[in-house]
Amino acid sequence: MTNSSPPYWNLRTLTAWSLLVLGALGVPLSLLQTLLAVFLDGSGAIDAVLASEPLTAAPSWLRWLLAHAFALSLSGLWLSIISLLLGWGLLARRDWARRGCIVLFWFGSVGNLLGMVWQAQALADLRAHPQALPEPFASLLVDGYWSAQLSAAAFGLLFALGFGWTAWQFSSAAVRAQFLASHRNRL
Repeated sequence: MTNSSPPYWNLRTLTAWSLLVLGALGVPLSLLQTLLAVFLDGSGAIDAVLASEPLTAAPSWLRWLLAHAFALSLSGLWLSIISLLLGWGLLARRDWARRGCIVLFWFGSVGNLLGMVWQAQALADLRAHPQALPEPFASLLVDGYWSAQLSAAAFGLLFALGFGWTAWQFSSAAVRAQFLASHRNRL
């Protein structure tokens, strides 16, 4: 006898384990980034880098990323913790986790679409300011500019569509009914 679970439960399990693995990897990496940002900011290294000759001509978004390294690291930490919680909630068939994933994946879809615009502009800015990059990267960007633009757009679109499709699947009536039925069975 085979146990054939509905396809959305396979999606639920795959999504849950993906969130758990990404969250488990993201927490220690974000903690290390946060510690590095605290160390660099406390020693004044970030200010020194921002004032250095190559970065004074760098695009403003690159200087902004360096100046806000601590806040960005904390954001990554919170997203990793949220991913862990949502992954656990999906495995436990909690409806709050289903709804949280819908929100997370719609934000991810929109974020990837907006990121495509930012990424295209960022690559164009770096191409216009090659002195902001170390030499091997500057020459790689000049030589591989269009392949970088096209692959960035393709991956951004692929992830936006994947996140949107997953959010749409978790929003479907069949999946919602299964989560609610699972909740009623626990009562």
